[in-house]
Amino acid sequence: MAFTDLPSEISQAILACIDEVQVLAECRLVCRDWNPICEQLMFGKKIFLESQAKVSQLVEHLNKSPSFGKLVKYVVFDFAAESTASALYSKLLSLIFTPNLRVLDGYMPIRNIYKEMVSIASKSSQKFDKLEVIPQGERMATDSSDFKAACLLFKKSLKVVTVTVTDENKPDWRFIGQLGTFENLAHLILTSGTPDLSTLRRIIDNCNQLETLKLIWVDAENPRMTKAAVRNWFYINDKPKKQGKALRLLKVVNCFSPVFVEYLVYKFQHIEKAEIDMNMYQVFISDSVIQVTDGAIHDHHIRVVQALQDTLYYDFLYCTLRNNRLENIIYHAQVADNVIAIRIVNPQKGLVHMRVKKLWYLDV
Repeated sequence: MAFTDLPSEISQAILACIDEVQVLAECRLVCRDWNPICEQLMFGKKIFLESQAKVSQLVEHLNKSPSFGKLVKYVVFDFAAESTASALYSKLLSLIFTPNLRVLDGYMPIRNIYKEMVSIASKSSQKFDKLEVIPQGERMATDSSDFKAACLLFKKSLKVVTVTVTDENKPDWRFIGQLGTFENLAHLILTSGTPDLSTLRRIIDNCNQLETLKLIWVDAENPRMTKAAVRNWFYINDKPKKQGKALRLLKVVNCFSPVFVEYLVYKFQHIEKAEIDMNMYQVFISDSVIQVTDGAIHDHHIRVVQALQDTLYYDFLYCTLRNNRLENIIYHAQVADNVIAIRIVNPQKGLVHMRVKKLWYLDV
């Protein structure tokens, strides 16, 4: 029996095993009976939109067949969308934002996007209990009350939440205090202008099952805190976090101090992977009112490497300028069972990527 002669329910079950949208699109051309099956299956796969033209095509297609909008589960905007196209994105949101949607990620230039989400969900007779990701990022208003309202509405299913603390936006402890009610929260993104350990502790203590923690953390005060001071502060004011599994990933962007890395190693104790970016450290110090000597700059880099010595796998991006010599960093990374790989990213700027992993660690 030829594959094309199989009963439709068997053909559909087999075609449903195909993950690639492009492959399903090619299968539509095989025979006429497969066309409607593949078309519907395509909308349930991960849809990556890489240009505004792709967004327009998707809107046009869904306008012709609005019922297909209920089939959409995963949409990722993988490009810098134009802010002038808000009407197009609002239309797309109205077509795909249904109880079946699981992931809506990337930048959507809709001024009141979170308010629109809440409005659509509130008018629906069905619960939005599958939504895991909503648009978040530096171009999205994640410090707004609308964003927090959306997060709270979808808290039973959301896996990713951003918390923003700046000089203009003090910690919203009412919202932060409810993070513990997010049943599936696994990925936390923290953005702050003037952080402190007390704030960081209170936020993390409300998250009980984190798998990844990302800090976009501009540190203007704590470079002066010594390693001993961090340790003493922790054992006086805090305690190790109790959760069933290790933190899978710690990511620090704009790392201008070892303090938070050292603190988080005490806090979580078991961190599988880390990505630490100190690329902009010297630029920050040059522009800062805080005076930091060359020796202190080098010491801060060494402290980060030393803090991560028990981490199974970590990436460290930094500059080897002034007295911050490459061989000294490597020397302190040479702990038992560590395998070290060095890549010179930019020789002119002294930008180096160092990858360190345990000899027996395979999950990379």
